[in-house]
Amino acid sequence: MFFSITNFTNHENISLSKKQVEIVENVKNDLINDLGSKITIDELAGKYCISKTTLKNCFKEVYGKPIYNWRKEYRLDYACKLIDEGSYSITDVSKMVGYSSPSKFSQAFKDYVDCTPSDYRK
Repeated sequence: MFFSITNFTNHENISLSKKQVEIVENVKNDLINDLGSKITIDELAGKYCISKTTLKNCFKEVYGKPIYNWRKEYRLDYACKLIDEGSYSITDVSKMVGYSSPSKFSQAFKDYVDCTPSDYRK
């Protein structure tokens, strides 16, 4: 389910080592496996024994966006998918994609999609 909304980049045009691409893929998996966690770049860099700068640069090269921008967009794209399914309340969706406050979720959603989650559902 998660992979169907992830924007993958063609790895053939990337000038990173196989190990760096593997680390970026693992970081991406860490970011999407628990959308509610507050994972920091320091924690990710430490976990994969890579400098923060290298991690940020590698991630951006693979996915075309900084880590936190990518994760925010992923969370909101996933929220759209959950809303489209129609099985969950907006409050449930906000929790499922890692927002502790439905109002913060609604504002982020509106900034990203140009409408509120309730209007998107209609």
